[in-house]
Amino acid sequence: MAEEEHSEPTCADDSKLISLNGNSLHEVMLDRDDARNDLSEKVLELATMARLLEVAQSHIQDSAVKAVQTELADRAKIVEQTSLLAFSAADLAKKTAELLHSNEMLSNRTAELETSNRDLKALLEQRKEFVAGLSHDLKNPLIGSNRVLEHVSKKCSDEEQIALLQMVIGSNQSMLRMIWNMLDSYRYEAGALMITSEKVNISELVHECLNEFAFDISNSELQVKLSAPEAFPLIDGDQILLKRVLTNLLDNAIKYTPEGGTVEAFSSYNETAVMVSISDSGKGLSFLERQTLFNQFCQGVQSKYSGVGTGLGLYFCKRIIEEMSGTIECTSSGEGTTFTIKLPIACQPEPIMNVD
Repeated sequence: MAEEEHSEPTCADDSKLISLNGNSLHEVMLDRDDARNDLSEKVLELATMARLLEVAQSHIQDSAVKAVQTELADRAKIVEQTSLLAFSAADLAKKTAELLHSNEMLSNRTAELETSNRDLKALLEQRKEFVAGLSHDLKNPLIGSNRVLEHVSKKCSDEEQIALLQMVIGSNQSMLRMIWNMLDSYRYEAGALMITSEKVNISELVHECLNEFAFDISNSELQVKLSAPEAFPLIDGDQILLKRVLTNLLDNAIKYTPEGGTVEAFSSYNETAVMVSISDSGKGLSFLERQTLFNQFCQGVQSKYSGVGTGLGLYFCKRIIEEMSGTIECTSSGEGTTFTIKLPIACQPEPIMNVD
């Protein structure tokens, strides 16, 4: 029984086994072919996917490049616009500064025009006062002269006639001085005043001018003090105009010196200039009065009290002395007033020879 159980296989069994193995191999080969086909398809799919990936990457790169380019272009536009805005802002700031400067200049010009307008109104007012004062000042001497002449036409002694005629002459000289001051001042303003140059001894000119006031000095019982070196240097100047300057200063000194007072005239010189000082013993001038004393149409307190004067005499004096390269100053110590003229020397004086 045991031998039967372990018996050898038969041929029929081998044929079955071979048949089974052949079928298995065929199936394996079919499976292999199917696997190959699947692999080929997968390879194709992979290749397709690789191409798609490359295309996608290309699109992505193109999109990224375009995005970068677009961003750069946008940034360039932003930079350009920023530059334009900065330029516009700078231009606007410049124009704003120019406008502010123009406004400032306009404001300054407006202020200047307002000041000029005020000055013009003040000048017109001064001229009105000047015309009114001049008419009054010219009228009084004429009325006085007519009264004197009427009195002279009547019977009176020779001495009375001489005194009365001296009064007429004094009144006429006063009117002439006012008229000359007015005409010369307007000629100077118009540039029509001709100033000549000649050698002048201004110290001798002071004596000459004082002689014209001899009657006024005597009539007011004034004391006159003169001081000058015997030899005096010459200056270059216009003798006629210098005489008018000295006459104006002496006229003021005599006019504003109280009766019995003193008028002084001092002449001196140094290496470069001559000085002439004319003083009165009146009540003097304040600091504020001295600041405007040489202004056109200016009248000091003394002029207002006296009621005589055009406000052109000292203005004329200052302009003429300055035209001759000199200076004129006014000083006052509370009592009395001194005017000092300083002019450059043309030549030194010759020494005086003593003759035994």
